Amino acid sequence: MAIPENVFPAISAISAALIGGSISFISVVISKENKISDFRQEWIDSLRNDISEYSGITANLYLNSLAKISESPTAIEEYLAGRHDDFLKLNVTSTRILLRLNPREHTELIDMLATNDALVSSRLKSGEWRTHLTHLTTISSEILRKEWKRVKRGEITYQLTKWVSLAGLLSAIIFSCLYYFNHISISFIP
Repeated sequence: MAIPENVFPAISAISAALIGGSISFISVVISKENKISDFRQEWIDSLRNDISEYSGITANLYLNSLAKISESPTAIEEYLAGRHDDFLKLNVTSTRILLRLNPREHTELIDMLATNDALVSSRLKSGEWRTHLTHLTTISSEILRKEWKRVKRGEITYQLTKWVSLAGLLSAIIFSCLYYFNHISISFIP
């Protein structure tokens, strides 16, 4: 039995409402997920800047203190004692980095910061701080790369919405083609 003609306007209206609602829902999800990705990108940029600043301050303190070795052992202590502002800035930067990190995901970087802070506090000389700072940078790069891949991929809700929407669109196209070429028919059973 064929579908009565007076049912088509209702089917069309319901279909238009479903399509409009689906598009609206998808737009809201994509908009939200894009905002989350923007925040994550801002987090990556801020973390990168703080780690660079932290490394620069540490390297500056040690390179300048190494330059004082030739003068006298007390020259190093006097130099470091006069660098109160640099130590304060190093502490503030370290704290900003720690506040951005997840203690469960970024334990290695947190441990590296603690070790570096201990090295700074004990005023160790030699190349130990440089090796440590290189390792700190390597770990930071890995975290930033992982987060960047997460931003490129998108949040899970965005990924699900994208694939479900694509499946719905492909299903509608296939159904329409099958109907158009009379491989399926729609009938109304009272």
